[in-house]
Amino acid sequence: MSAPHPQATTTLKLFHKTLVAAATTLAALAASTPALADITIGITLPLAGPASGLGIPMQNSFTLWPTRVAGEKLNLSILDDAAAAAAPTRGVQSRPSASSATPTPTASRG
Repeated sequence: MSAPHPQATTTLKLFHKTLVAAATTLAALAASTPALADITIGITLPLAGPASGLGIPMQNSFTLWPTRVAGEKLNLSILDDAAAAAAPTRGVQSRPSASSATPTPTASRG
């Protein structure tokens, strides 16, 4: 088995730092202000295509997140961008506004 590609290792390290920062921020917000509704977090991952080797393990790591934060339900909305440059833009553009109905993800946990 060959060593991981240096760019893949760098990407995973950056993803881990971002994930830790997001979780810390979420925990701080949950502790400092009363939650008024469910918490929904949208995530775009490469689950198909050439980068799926990175995206699928990332998706699996989200199953470790808690289902509730500060007594509020935590919903994860995962969009598969298939490692295409324009896919995240399409996912955001197809998302309903915050004042309308809940977005319909390609995969969800809740």
